[in-house]
Amino acid sequence: MSWTAQPRPVHWASLTAEEAAEEWDALHRWVERLRTRYPFGVRLPDCWWRHNDLVEVLAALRDFERASFDRSASATGPVEWQRALRDMELRTESWIKRYPCSVPGREHDTLTDDQRPTPPGWGEFVGQDVERRRRRAEFPTPGPSD
Repeated sequence: MSWTAQPRPVHWASLTAEEAAEEWDALHRWVERLRTRYPFGVRLPDCWWRHNDLVEVLAALRDFERASFDRSASATGPVEWQRALRDMELRTESWIKRYPCSVPGREHDTLTDDQRPTPPGWGEFVGQDVERRRRRAEFPTPGPSD
């Protein structure tokens, strides 16, 4: 694994439309690879991307993994990554069981095969999110560092 720059965390809520368009695709690819690497541990509904709490946890996990395996990371980084993954697995499992899907008529389906097609509605959802961020950019709100 070779990252060319020091990894940085992504604050999902303050992404611009253009950044979000890139991040959605990158996060989707990372989640699918994670599901393949951990088929018995990582159980997510196929509509994970519709649930902001899951999106933010998964984005944070991805950022944590990048930092844990960066060339500048300590030798304990990989163990810390495994702990973070375990903690987030417990958290997401609890959320998925407690909170029903907000999409009417859908149940949380946690498929484990690694040949999932692009989920129905993915492109439309990402397009709407990017457009919402474009509109919001016209009237910016302060971010975490402001």
